[in-house]
Amino acid sequence: MNTEQRIINAFKDLCLNQGFYAVRMEDLADWAGVGRRTIYLYFKNKEALVDKLVDTFLLEFPNRLNLIINESDPVTALAKGTEVFVKEGAFLLTNQCMKDLQTHYPVSWQKLETYRQNQVSAIVNILLERTEKPWVKELDPQFIREVIMAIERRCANVEFANEMGMSIKDLTLQFAKFIVYPFI
Repeated sequence: MNTEQRIINAFKDLCLNQGFYAVRMEDLADWAGVGRRTIYLYFKNKEALVDKLVDTFLLEFPNRLNLIINESDPVTALAKGTEVFVKEGAFLLTNQCMKDLQTHYPVSWQKLETYRQNQVSAIVNILLERTEKPWVKELDPQFIREVIMAIERRCANVEFANEMGMSIKDLTLQFAKFIVYPFI
């Protein structure tokens, strides 16, 4: 593993417990086993490191919508996609990290929020295309998106799974059933 990746991995580890803002560069250097100056060779400041983390996650996270589009069982497809998102993004999706992004790193927050909105919009579009329920077709698609986003913000994270005493797999399956079943 190269030095940049060691720094990124150490930052992820520290953020999982502290959030982004509370991580001090000295602690990061110690955790990564490098000097502080080495961190600044790769990242201009902490904001650049946060931005890199968010960008990398969003670029590397596979687009799960094709699974949902092609999957005959949308619950399974959504559950699998959400499970991967929650597991891979655990360092990013804690309540503290989300608050830190909103408050201290608005550019990164907006990237993540846009990505999430786009994913939810695509899921809503798929559900609306597949539904045969007349009452669903009467609903405003934007209303459906906002409700699903609110549920996703509160429920699609490791902390909520722990609160509920559920595994990530169980949580994401429950989430997918709750989102999909009313529409199909």
